[in-house]
Amino acid sequence: MEKAAQLGNVVETYKIENTTISIYDGALSETPEENERRINELRQMIWELCKKRMAESEVIQAYHQAATEAERDALLPALEAEGFTVVPKYAL
Repeated sequence: MEKAAQLGNVVETYKIENTTISIYDGALSETPEENERRINELRQMIWELCKKRMAESEVIQAYHQAATEAERDALLPALEAEGFTVVPKYAL
């Protein structure tokens, strides 16, 4: 924890499966443009990792190929077991 205190304040946090990625303001540059560029690069890398993980998941593939809502619902526990967060649908 002492090392984290030297880095400054957390400005963004990402959680992917059992990995937490924190971006500290002490690691940021002096210019807002450079900071935005760095944060955008990190967002892109995280998104690419997420897409790769989803593409490799057989459960995700089965979910997308399911013909009915009941088939998709039956796969929800398996998705959660793989570490995916399931967001419930809300009626409009």
